[in-house]
Amino acid sequence: MASRPAGKSAPIAYCHGVSTPAWRERARDLRDWLGIPGLVLLVALLFDVLVVVANLTAGSVRAELFPLLGIFAFVACGFAAPRRPIPAALLGAAVLAGSGYLLFELDIGVFSVFIAGISTSQTVAGVLLVYYCAARVAPLRATIAIVALVGAGLVALLGETERASSGGRSDLVSSLLFGALALIAPLIAVWQYRSADAPANSGKVGALIGRQWPLIGMLSFVYFAELSSSVDELSPWNASILLLSGLACVAAVLATVQPVRSGYALAAIIPASSVLQVGLGVEQSGMTTHGVRLAQIVAGLVVVTYLVRGATPLVAIRQITLMSAGVAAAVLFAMASRGLPAAPDFLPQIILQAMFALGGAVAVGLYFRARDSERNKSVVAAVRDAQHAERMALARELHDVVAHQVTGIVVQAQAAKHVADSRPEAAAQALDRIEESGLAALTAMRRLVGSMRGEASGAGSASADTAMEEASTDFAGDLRDLVEQWQRDSGTRVELTAELGLPVPPEVSRSALRLVQESLTNTGKHAAGVTAVRILASCSDSELHLRVHDDGRATKDAPVGGSGGYGIVGMAERVELLGGLFTAGPATGGGWQVEAWLPRTEGQR
Repeated sequence: MASRPAGKSAPIAYCHGVSTPAWRERARDLRDWLGIPGLVLLVALLFDVLVVVANLTAGSVRAELFPLLGIFAFVACGFAAPRRPIPAALLGAAVLAGSGYLLFELDIGVFSVFIAGISTSQTVAGVLLVYYCAARVAPLRATIAIVALVGAGLVALLGETERASSGGRSDLVSSLLFGALALIAPLIAVWQYRSADAPANSGKVGALIGRQWPLIGMLSFVYFAELSSSVDELSPWNASILLLSGLACVAAVLATVQPVRSGYALAAIIPASSVLQVGLGVEQSGMTTHGVRLAQIVAGLVVVTYLVRGATPLVAIRQITLMSAGVAAAVLFAMASRGLPAAPDFLPQIILQAMFALGGAVAVGLYFRARDSERNKSVVAAVRDAQHAERMALARELHDVVAHQVTGIVVQAQAAKHVADSRPEAAAQALDRIEESGLAALTAMRRLVGSMRGEASGAGSASADTAMEEASTDFAGDLRDLVEQWQRDSGTRVELTAELGLPVPPEVSRSALRLVQESLTNTGKHAAGVTAVRILASCSDSELHLRVHDDGRATKDAPVGGSGGYGIVGMAERVELLGGLFTAGPATGGGWQVEAWLPRTEGQR
């Protein structure tokens, strides 16, 4: 039996009554339609377009715009890869080979970061085509499509190498290395995805990417820009600095969940990059400002924003001071390499720029902090209003339904009291009627509470409510009946483990059955892709432990709990009334988990 965690119940996810801006809805729709890979491809395409437009000259506009035709066509194949991988790959291979040959014949170059003759967005699209072919198609067909893509890439590469002929053997070797990496990386990803441990290992990372895709897109664009500015002087030392910039971008994404650790990482990465750049004599690119790379600056500002937003003020000040010291060390080290006598002329400008950038990041963080505070207040108020409304409705309904039966019980008791000595048989009949009225009142109360807790529970709710009302002393049997009924209605496999060696009191039994029923109802309503639900019920001397875990994922715009958003609130309130502990939230490795510990004896409550 799992040990009961110390402390109070964990915070309950709740979103009822909190509106979502329209622009965020549209952005989420775009993300769902494109997917994260499609968004990265879109960013790369935008980067290529901006590069081509920025390099236009008055005399050869048509010639310089011509490569965009092949880029757009190949990227379109990349967007089609998730749905039709083989046709997209074969058509993309034809487009890439044809555009590469035409560019060679017309003596038109393509701006390349990774592979000569292939633009950044074409490289990303090629990686996606290889991935989806390997992941979703039979091995033989996938191999044919991937070989066609590799052949087309070689045509474009060799054509550009022959046309330019100035880079020599080094450009060809570098392009072949990048091309091999672009081929191997998606194949490794497919292999890892198909391994048995992949879902458990990638759940948190996938959720983080799904939430922070706009930030990832922005950082990817900045990193692509830094790569493009360094491609001409690419060397092992320069590559190490680019790697540090990439790590800074990763730390910026992780700052959304671990801002303090990301602050430590940036405080080390920025001066280390400057030391490498100056100490090894690496030529500074156009994406370097006073010895600090652009990607590292942007990543640092992102980390500052999330420190102000999520950390306590003292911790945020400490981490920002530490990062500022790292930036100052990097700038001073870069200045020292060029001679300190000229430094005073630049220091005021550098300080003003740093203060402006830092102030902007702090202001953005304060804005999000204030918005989060208001949202949390709205959530707390909504939960409080929901609890109050439910209690008031329950009180009114209990009075209306049960009052006349209780009145009858009182009248019968008074009559029995008066005739107890003279007419014992009449008193006995009155006691029988009192018993019947009491049982009827109890049944009405159970039915009422059941209907209020389980409104709109969907298919199978009627039979489940009956099970709640008629809960017997056989808790294990009632639980099996409830699970079997839900399994028949939903068609989803349920694995029940019942370790019940001790009796469960009726009031605890009813609450436990209701918790299981509500958890199963939430799974059917608000989870997609569920293949199995696992239920554990175990009993110790002091408490009953329940755990319901599904392997699904949340559906779009699904409120937590019942249809009105009060299901989990009601479960937590029910457990609290019994003096127990309740938790609900995403489970480690994916899915949703509800867990409760209910005291078995009155002394434990």
